[in-house]
Amino acid sequence: MFQSVIASIFSQKGEGWTEKTLEEVCELFNGNSIPAKVKQERYTSGQVGIPYIGTKDVAFDTEVTYDSGVVIPEDDSSKFRLAPANSTLICAEGGSAGRKIGFTSRAVHFGNKLYAIVPSKALESKFVFYFFRSDQFKRQFQSRMSGMIGGVSQSKFKTIQIPIPSLNEQQAIVNKLDSLSLNVALLEENHRSEIESLVELKQSILHEAFNGTLRIE
Repeated sequence: MFQSVIASIFSQKGEGWTEKTLEEVCELFNGNSIPAKVKQERYTSGQVGIPYIGTKDVAFDTEVTYDSGVVIPEDDSSKFRLAPANSTLICAEGGSAGRKIGFTSRAVHFGNKLYAIVPSKALESKFVFYFFRSDQFKRQFQSRMSGMIGGVSQSKFKTIQIPIPSLNEQQAIVNKLDSLSLNVALLEENHRSEIESLVELKQSILHEAFNGTLRIE
């Protein structure tokens, strides 16, 4: 349902919508790789600073893990690219390319297999995030994939076109999708609780049955 709503919004462009390439309305850049030995010796020992996000820290459900244990201290921060809060992170290559997409709630440093997309003032940041979850984006991304590993270069990524309504309409769309996303999350949580309760009941019945304490009335 959620994906179908996103698809509908971005496929049925309203009056006054325009189309721009990402290069025209966003800043796009990838992060920095850190050799495993350096990461272990310098950035994983209880450091205080800015979280470093790798591909593994962006889930397929868009959740971003900030406490992965890798932190860049302030003294080294200038050596790494920084994605500000309210940026979109997207995996650029490999099996997760175009599928792992996250929205940052805080500034982060990040790995070289991720792109950060920082919109201009003409765009609501979360509107861009939701566009990246649409079928319209997926089709454009997949058509630009190449290479043995499978990925999209920055130069090709920047040519992807994004439909743009007015800022007021962007905000209305974001509000609608935020609300729907919250409702979906609540439904999933309730469903999960029901399943857990049924599992606990099953285990209780099995325990009673095999201990001779089950009463059948």
